Amino acid sequence: MDTRLKIAIIGATGMIGSPVTAALIDRGHDVTIVTRSPKTAALQFPTARIVHGDLRDAESLLRHIDGHDIVHLNLSIAPGTKPWEFVSERDGISTVIDCARIAGTPRLSYVSSLLQRIQGHKKFDWWVFRVKSAAIDAIKKSGINHVLFYPSTFMENIDHGPLIQKNRIIVPAIRQRGSYYIAGRDFGNQVSTAFTIDLPENAEFVVQGPDRLIPMVAARQFAAHYPHQTLIPTRVPMWPIRLAGIVNPRLHHFERMVTAIGQFEETFLAQGTWKTLGTPEITVAQYAKTHARILP
Repeated sequence: MDTRLKIAIIGATGMIGSPVTAALIDRGHDVTIVTRSPKTAALQFPTARIVHGDLRDAESLLRHIDGHDIVHLNLSIAPGTKPWEFVSERDGISTVIDCARIAGTPRLSYVSSLLQRIQGHKKFDWWVFRVKSAAIDAIKKSGINHVLFYPSTFMENIDHGPLIQKNRIIVPAIRQRGSYYIAGRDFGNQVSTAFTIDLPENAEFVVQGPDRLIPMVAARQFAAHYPHQTLIPTRVPMWPIRLAGIVNPRLHHFERMVTAIGQFEETFLAQGTWKTLGTPEITVAQYAKTHARILP
């Protein structure tokens, strides 16, 4: 496989899309960022090729993915989205598949979630995970070669999500199960490697980091090594979060994610990924010290 590929990225500016895009650009790939917000993308990637495209507009997508070796999808369902609204990982992926077929795109790449595997187990049911599962099925049935990634918990969730409130790291009081936290930068390097080696027509990778940590330990390690301000890990009961989630869709989304994490029995499944794509090296302590954002 040619080590320099033409890659169209949809979802380049998000929490994980950003480090993945940076890794692909650093590796020397010919990257096209397809986005509804070119100005925002230009602030993050001032030297990249950036074009305006919308998952709701098949014509714009087809025009911009035509001629690319890979279309990489780093999408998410925004907290507060209703099931009957436009959902990028359902309606958007359907449009991308249709356009990729017309364009003759050699490969689709999609970042899913390891956590979505809990759907249907232990009576856990959430429409967001149903959508993610359906997206995987749609890509597999598309007839287009694909590579699928199933990441565990990202370290970026600590400092980019709702967990930090003023000087506190909120740790919901759930049953303490461990997750293999991985940094977006390590994941970006793995994605880049996947695109530069010979893969089978279809490949799937479980993505996990070097250490299995329960949420409180992860919060304490982050706080102990975060250089910009003092942070205090603080356990918060789940009942007020559940209660507030009845009227606040964003908090409901957060509660569902936290509940899933509390129920998910994560085991280490990334042996093959590490052997093929490289071993993640960034720990939570290292992430807090050198990679975490400066909080407002």
